[in-house]
Amino acid sequence: PICEGMYTLRVTKRRTIKDGVWNRSGILNGTHLGKLKHMAGLQLEAVGLTGSIPSQIGDCSNLIGLSLGVNSLTGSLPSSIAQLSKLIVFGVSYNN
Repeated sequence: PICEGMYTLRVTKRRTIKDGVWNRSGILNGTHLGKLKHMAGLQLEAVGLTGSIPSQIGDCSNLIGLSLGVNSLTGSLPSSIAQLSKLIVFGVSYNN
């Protein structure tokens, strides 16, 4: 862990769906994502995500790193990303 009680959720194609963060169709689940308040890092690169980034991402107030590149995400970035005051690393390249 980066700090006591904080963690990074890293998922690769070889691992199963974890913590209900996204469903089998590859869509990020905002309800579950917003509850991960102690998550410091979220790495979901090249895992087949589709749809848009849910606005609840802004509820992950301890995020330091967010990597969602090499997927099929669409739409604009939610304005709630501006609430992530601790965010240092942000990657969404190679999406639609």
